[in-house]
Amino acid sequence: MSRLQEVLKRSENVRANTSRALFAFITWMWVLQLIIPWWETWRLTSSLTVRFVTTLLTLAFVAAYTYTFYRLNFRRQSWTEIFTVRETWVVRGITIGTSLVLVLWQDDLWAISLTFVSITIVLTAPPLQANRGAFAGLFLSMAVLLLIDAERTFIYTVMAPTLILSFLVAWQMRQGGMIGELIEARYTERRMAAAEERLRITRDLHDVLGHTLSLITLKSELANRLLDADPEKARREMQDVEQLARSAMSDVRHTVSDERHPVLSVEIDDARQLLDAAGMEAQVDADAAALPD
Repeated sequence: MSRLQEVLKRSENVRANTSRALFAFITWMWVLQLIIPWWETWRLTSSLTVRFVTTLLTLAFVAAYTYTFYRLNFRRQSWTEIFTVRETWVVRGITIGTSLVLVLWQDDLWAISLTFVSITIVLTAPPLQANRGAFAGLFLSMAVLLLIDAERTFIYTVMAPTLILSFLVAWQMRQGGMIGELIEARYTERRMAAAEERLRITRDLHDVLGHTLSLITLKSELANRLLDADPEKARREMQDVEQLARSAMSDVRHTVSDERHPVLSVEIDDARQLLDAAGMEAQVDADAAALPD
């Protein structure tokens, strides 16, 4: 790796880490809003049991929500497969369950958690189906608010940011999903091109070496039989074997580099040599020059 590539890679890592750190900071600043209902619960009740259960539920809710963003930004392998099915239902189960308990128990004091629930549903949905997650989150939030018989003004106050943030996040997830699918399609295309190139090389090597090795084998056997009876002819046969081996090496290099273009006249001559080496008398009657390429 060159010095320039190292600098560029280091710069890219710094930008990625900075972006993730900024995203984590914004996420936690958003989560800190849950301190308000938590503090109000502590202030309005003197029961240690209520305080303990509320704190425990809040920590579980924050942990699930934080894990969602951690998985999304720090451990993401692909924009098309971010969460496994198990992770999706565990995270959704914790956030929805704790939010429902807090809202139904403390009424509208914890209604802000419904916005987090809607966003979590969007984030854990498949990126290209993020809009469905947004509708599901909005439906759930509205159903809970109607269940606790919240005032109309309060419903508008909660649903307005939930609506805006849910569909904003859904739009970002869909964009990321489409980009991810394009990237994976490009990688698939490259893998298919590489597989096709390997297949071409294998096929060409079989055609080139199969014929040449057969000819080398026959000429070597002929030279071995002529070694005592006609040493001079055996020497000529071995010279042909050497020439064929060099030609095979050249053909292999040209095949790998996709520079080999078979010529009909050469192929006919090679076939004649193969038949001659096998002791077969062949009559060749072909005008290769009369045929198009």
